[in-house]
Parts: sequence; C-alpha cells; structure tokens
Amino acid sequence: DVLACPTLDRLMDIVEKTKIISFRLEATHEALVIIVPGIGGRTLETERLKTYLGINYRSLIVDYPTPEEIVTTDGSVKEITGLMLKKFDSIFSNETRFCLLGHSLGGTIAWQMAQDLSKQGKEIDFLGLIDSRRPCGINWKRGAKPADVSWLRWSIHLGFCKLPFGVLRLIGGMAEYSSNRLRSRIAVSLRKHLLARAAENYVPPNSIVRTALFRCSEHLDQSIDYGWRQYQPELKLVSFETTHAGIMQHPNFIQLCSNIEISLRDVMRGVIVDQPGRVSFEVGITEEIAA
Repeated sequence: DVLACPTLDRLMDIVEKTKIISFRLEATHEALVIIVPGIGGRTLETERLKTYLGINYRSLIVDYPTPEEIVTTDGSVKEITGLMLKKFDSIFSNETRFCLLGHSLGGTIAWQMAQDLSKQGKEIDFLGLIDSRRPCGINWKRGAKPADVSWLRWSIHLGFCKLPFGVLRLIGGMAEYSSNRLRSRIAVSLRKHLLARAAENYVPPNSIVRTALFRCSEHLDQSIDYGWRQYQPELKLVSFETTHAGIMQHPNFIQLCSNIEISLRDVMRGVIVDQPGRVSFEVGITEEIAA
C-alpha cells in the first residue's frame, strides 16, 4: 500500500494509521575497539572512523596526554602509553577483550598499548596499523635512550605557553582571542615534538597479537612492511594506492574501513555474543532469521 500511494497526502494518511515497528540486526562483538589518532591528535578523520565502526562495534578514541603531563615522565613511548591507560582506567578495567587501531604514530602507541594490556591479563584480538612507519622511520636508533625533554619542564613551569596570552591580553578582546589560539597552537606543537622524539627512540617488543598493516603506496623506498614483520612475522599487509594523508580521506577512507571491517569480522567468528535487544548472526543463518 505504501509503495502504491499516488499522492503524498495518501502516503501520510497510511503512515498515521499504521503502527510501524522498526528493528535492526546487529553483529556485536564483546571486544572494545580502541582508536589511537595520529600525531595531530583527535581529528575529524578519526571521529569519522569511530562513527563508521560504531554502527556494529563499541569503539573509543583515546587522545594523547598534554605536554605538561608528558614532561613529568622520561618521555618514552612506554611512559606516554602508561599515562593514556591510566586516564581511561575506569573504562579499561571493566573490559576483558580489545581490538586496537592506530593511525600513523598512533600505530606505535597502539603496539605498546597492546603489550601493556596483555600484561594486565586482557585479551587483544586484533591490532591494526594504519600506515604506521616508525620502525624504519627517520632517526631510528635501536636501543637509544629516551629523549631528553628536561628543558621543556622549565619552559612550561615558567609559563612558556601562557606568556603570549599574558602579553597580548593587554591589547584588548581581539588580542585575547588571538593569544588563546596561539597558546593552543604552541601546546599542540610541543606535544607533537614530544611524541615524535619518543617514537624515534622506540624499540617495539615482539608481539604475537594478530596484526594488520594498512599501507599506502608512498615511501616505497622503505621496507614494504616498514620493518614491523621483524616483531610480528605473521603480520598481514593491505596496500592502498594513495598517500599517507590520503589514506584517511575519501574515497580511500571507505576502502580502508571496509578492509578494517573484514579483519574485525574474521576476529569475530567464534566470539560473537548475544546481548539483550540485539540479534547476533553469522554468514549462513540468514535464512533462519528470515524464516
């Protein structure tokens, strides 16, 4: 009747008199999908990835600590990851299974996070590296000491990030707005510097976690697997004909998400769980649901 309505008025009349029952079939996985953004932090692309995966998976974006927090540590990847885990401890402590995704430098953090969570007794079902190329990146120093960031402690304690705000505030409202943006940009720049230095000195531990590298076609002069296979020999490689920045942009983004979902579905097999109000299913029983 709805499809045969000759006019909009007739359609609305049917809709108003009809009790419509909506339902949705979802495949739910008990693992929480953790998304670690690139060096720029939480971006629109990261939010888009969370939204896309959020249709069928529980997902969470974990952002980086502030420069003030990072300089209280030795500046290593392990310490930075520890701060991130501590920040979301109230969530992580209630979870038992995880899937991790890391974009660019976020892949390095996600790698260490997988190791730390495993030591806490958590199960890591999958680790996805989105064009993360740290193991053979620039200034890669095996066994080097963590970056010396002591000078930043003095800079921050002396109000380095707040100094422009204090000076320009005297000019007026516009200056206050401008200085606030400047202070924010300085803080972001400091955090990028700290994260980059930490990653350059990071030596990944060997891993047995099921891992996939989603690699762009840029930097082909480097190792095809960016050196990750020496730490996880069974690493799966998925290639994209695009640049490092383009892999998170349309139309490559859709292809990336599809490949991530394929990997997650492979992991889901055998561990799909029923939850109230949802129907869990696998390929092959669609006929039973239809019946």
